[in-house]
Amino acid sequence: MGIIVKAGLHVCVIILFMELTILMGLLDEVHTECGYQFYAETFFQVPSLFPSWLKMPANSLINSGYIAVGMYGLWLSRKFCHKPDFSYCLAVFSWMAVCYGPIQFCRIVTQNHRAAVLDQWVTLPFFAWVIVWCLCVCSVFSKSWCMCISCLSVMSYFLTLLTIYGFEIALGLHIAVAIGAATCAQYKYGDRTSLIALIGAFANCCGFVFLKLYDHELARWQMFQTLTGHFWSKVCDCLQIYFVCEFYCRLNSDKILNQKIGKSM
Repeated sequence: MGIIVKAGLHVCVIILFMELTILMGLLDEVHTECGYQFYAETFFQVPSLFPSWLKMPANSLINSGYIAVGMYGLWLSRKFCHKPDFSYCLAVFSWMAVCYGPIQFCRIVTQNHRAAVLDQWVTLPFFAWVIVWCLCVCSVFSKSWCMCISCLSVMSYFLTLLTIYGFEIALGLHIAVAIGAATCAQYKYGDRTSLIALIGAFANCCGFVFLKLYDHELARWQMFQTLTGHFWSKVCDCLQIYFVCEFYCRLNSDKILNQKIGKSM
């Protein structure tokens, strides 16, 4: 079985577990923001050729960006087939992006609580996989570590059953550890090119958070009324995924690997 296919199956298994858990009603008490009042785009609609059920065309169609950047990552993973561990990590991360596009689209269009829960939950493994990637870069990648980190990440979402801020706490911890791990990898093995990619990922992560939180406030400005802050936050999110892929591809380039070998001798 090819590495890319295997990675896709593993991602599907995790998402299937999440969906079954949600369908069983175990997370029905989780707090989510459902309703078009939470999006600035609905207040600036103009007649269009889009169907009536697509109430927020910009926020809906931008999710195709996740599929595009995910497919780009899968294409990149084929270039690293001679490094199976890294190719697998890149393929898993890319498949998550491909799957996240339809998941986020479903949430935007339906404004359904369970769709919102899945959208939140799937976000966490993205950052957990950055940590796994760092282990791969540091040559300590193993299936046991991969499984442990993935399980901890998935199970951390159950903090939402303990407090209304459970998701924010879990996401904040994920982001903090991921940034720390990436910074450590950059310090040990990075160069100027990887640093630029890391800064790009961090900047877009900050942009994503800011633009999403201040969607309504930014809508007071003309430039954020046709394409709102939430739309641009998704652009930043897609760019964040792109720069993360570029960062780790650079750290696994032959030039960097040769430097690692030289330092160890």
